Amino acid sequence: MPAQVTWVDENHTILCYQYRNPWVWEDAYAAIQQARQMMADGTNTVDCIVDMTGARIPAGNAIIQIRKLGELGQNMTNYSGLTVFVKADAFLKALLHVHEQVYPDQANNLNWPHVNTMAEAVAFIENQRKTVAKEP
Repeated sequence: MPAQVTWVDENHTILCYQYRNPWVWEDAYAAIQQARQMMADGTNTVDCIVDMTGARIPAGNAIIQIRKLGELGQNMTNYSGLTVFVKADAFLKALLHVHEQVYPDQANNLNWPHVNTMAEAVAFIENQRKTVAKEP
């Protein structure tokens, strides 16, 4: 399957979107719909990991597609938290930067850290949670 969504933890607080070649933009839309269903009954903040290990951005107008994905993600739930990318290539990183510049209304509260492994992504999220818990 080119795009899969799974829970990383048994408490259902971290979702992982895993993309593998070949994938198309419609796979990303389907993954967001699946995530929406998975989070529907939850009440916790849900952080996301987007695992792009070995995956390439598909053909098509990537800026417009990322804008649409961002809209779907923003409107998904009140329980969305941080999104961490694993192994995003230079092209995806550049696209995300351009997205932030072109669509500042969508990028207001975005923080898209990039790491090299799933373990680093989980550790980053856990560290962020500890930091937020300490704030008054």
